[in-house]
Amino acid sequence: MDKLDPGEIVYCDITYQYERPFRNIKKTEIVTLINVVFGREYDSSYPYLDYNIYKRDIRKINPKKPLECNVEVIDLQIHSRTGYKNKNKSYTLVKKNNETRNNITGTYE
Repeated sequence: MDKLDPGEIVYCDITYQYERPFRNIKKTEIVTLINVVFGREYDSSYPYLDYNIYKRDIRKINPKKPLECNVEVIDLQIHSRTGYKNKNKSYTLVKKNNETRNNITGTYE
C-alpha cells in the first residue's frame, strides 16, 4: 500500500473493504477499482472512509446500487500523483454588473 499525504489527489488502483447487510447477517466484501481518481481530505481518519465525507468516492464502487456505508481502504497502488486539494473553501464577494447592453448592437454602454 502506497503512502498518501493529507489533501493529495492521485490516479490509482484502490481496493475497498466494507460490510453490507445480507438477509440477517453482515457480509464482508472486497472490491477493487482500477484507474480511478481518489482524493484524500485534510482532516479525515484515512484509511477508514466516512460516508458523509467521501460520498462521491464510495458511490463509485457500485454505480447501479450505490452504497450508503463507511468503507476501509485496504490497498492503494498509485500510478501518478496529480496534486493537492485547495484548503481555502471560503467565498468571495460578488458585485452586480451595472452596465447595460444596447438593444441594437449588443455592446455595453
